[in-house]
Amino acid sequence: MSFCSPIATELGKVVEAVAAEHCRRLKLELEPNTETQLFYWKNTRHEIDIVINIFQKPLPIEVKYKDKIDPRDLAGLEYFAREYKVPIRIAITKQKLGLDGNTIMIPLWLFLLI
Repeated sequence: MSFCSPIATELGKVVEAVAAEHCRRLKLELEPNTETQLFYWKNTRHEIDIVINIFQKPLPIEVKYKDKIDPRDLAGLEYFAREYKVPIRIAITKQKLGLDGNTIMIPLWLFLLI
């Protein structure tokens, strides 16, 4: 069993807020004449931090700002993708960059450069 420190927990909240604000700006840049609403999605077992509609398609984004990402961390993305037939999804990480199936793993600093 592992525990997160209060500082790590607060940092995670700040990173989520920064990522959400960046998503709003991206949406405004890509589709200037549309609403820039972001959504939080949750069912009984899973949750997604940010869902944004890009060109009328949902894009789920999960923020996992930690050193080690395991498959359980991405279970909500996988479920959402199957349920809503989403071709790609994004996991914002602390330092991992790569592709895991159809999940783009991207460090926060790089995501903010998009």
